[in-house]
Amino acid sequence: MNAPTASASGPVAATKALVCPSCGGPFQLHAAGYSTLHVCQYCGSEIDLMGDDDARLINEHVEAAKTLLIPLGTKGVVSGVEWVCVGNIEKTDGWDEWEEFLLFNPYHGYRWLIYQANGWSVGTPILSNPAHPRRRTFQYEGVRMKRTYDPAESRIERAIGEFYWQVKKGDAVRSTSYVGGGIVLSCEMPGDEFNWTREEFVPSNAVAKAFGIEDTGQYPRFG
Repeated sequence: MNAPTASASGPVAATKALVCPSCGGPFQLHAAGYSTLHVCQYCGSEIDLMGDDDARLINEHVEAAKTLLIPLGTKGVVSGVEWVCVGNIEKTDGWDEWEEFLLFNPYHGYRWLIYQANGWSVGTPILSNPAHPRRRTFQYEGVRMKRTYDPAESRIERAIGEFYWQVKKGDAVRSTSYVGGGIVLSCEMPGDEFNWTREEFVPSNAVAKAFGIEDTGQYPRFG
């Protein structure tokens, strides 16, 4: 899912305090004006932010949120830019499980901070299509990229926080990824669309320092 970009006239996002209409739990919108959905971290209720009311309940899961590695609302500096963590998604492809933290900055838009068993990476949406995801190899910025696995279905196991699209537990999409030159290009294929993300590895101790959390460690230790 490609993220919307910040307006050329300047940021319009603002922090806004609201209350979950289901459980009464308080929450803040960190990207008000950009986000379209908030998933309550207390009860799992999906709250539509596009209705007439500030927060309209559209679905309730009765599911308590577990403690996140990076709590929602936490700020951290990555690549010289201060981001706030606004959302968290847990995914699985039937073999592996991983978490994706949605970061927001009103000047720079959205980024993904991805946590897997082998460590962390920062994902930046790519607006163009580097290649067709059926190809096994292709050239990207002078680097040979090699597909790491055949397209497979990845599914959302949990979603908490605010998002720029209507996301819910059980959503599934075909995806694949390519590696080369120290970066990863991942591609999600909803229908006939190709949504590409460029991922660059980040040492776990750098993530810990940036967001004030415990060092999760990683394997391999570097790269």
